[in-house]
Amino acid sequence: LEDELGQGQGQASLASQTSLLAWLGPCIGPSAFEVGPEVVQLFTQRNPLNQAFFSPHPRMKGKWIANLPKLVQHELMNSGVTRQWGNDGSSDWCTVSRPDLYFSHRRDQKTGRFAASIWLE
Repeated sequence: LEDELGQGQGQASLASQTSLLAWLGPCIGPSAFEVGPEVVQLFTQRNPLNQAFFSPHPRMKGKWIANLPKLVQHELMNSGVTRQWGNDGSSDWCTVSRPDLYFSHRRDQKTGRFAASIWLE
């Protein structure tokens, strides 16, 4: 792929030249994803605008709640992937709060299986 697009081109160029589309599947939702300050630091050092996707945990001092779907959407958009479908961050897509539909290691404390796919049109 690098040979087709040329050496030294950035991610945004890659996305625009290959017409990437991202379909975001279910994941831990924005009210359930507890993270430590090191995760917030990592993402805000990468891009200060990522701070908008973290809020202080309401009950646990020093912990944060991360809005993973919105963080991923933002990262994809910054990489030039403007066509995004699927997970909109609503509770319908949350693997923790929807045991009727989704597996969640955090919820069930069991190991399960997930899949990811990437393809070019």
